[in-house]
Amino acid sequence: MSAEHWTTQFIGMAYDPAGAGPQAFNCWHFFRHVQGAGFGRDIPAMVLNAPLLVAMRQFRERPALLGWQRIDQPGAARDGDAVMLGHRAHPHHIGVFVADPPGVLHCVAGSGSVLNSLFHLELAGWRITGLYRPVDGER
Repeated sequence: MSAEHWTTQFIGMAYDPAGAGPQAFNCWHFFRHVQGAGFGRDIPAMVLNAPLLVAMRQFRERPALLGWQRIDQPGAARDGDAVMLGHRAHPHHIGVFVADPPGVLHCVAGSGSVLNSLFHLELAGWRITGLYRPVDGER
């Protein structure tokens, strides 16, 4: 009998653009939920009390405000790292990196929370625009 993958508990949650959980999430609040429940990290609901898109932009542009740092080598990404994504329909989106199998756990309109392989993300038109890790690097 094989062990259940750590992402299983997070797959299948509903998406709502204003969702902060626990019944439904937008991408930011889903990211916060996974970081808290899966990695014991407390991420503020909004960065500097900003609207959602501004909060994600602040996280991307000034990750040190929340104790995160940009990873410049994609091959160095680990479970739990933050993944900023872009897509023509969703230019600002955030998910959680999954190392094995390589992919991104995220919550998006039309699908809810899903684990997509890097190959599937590319086929669907997503591009990774940034990778971030907590400064303390703990897992």
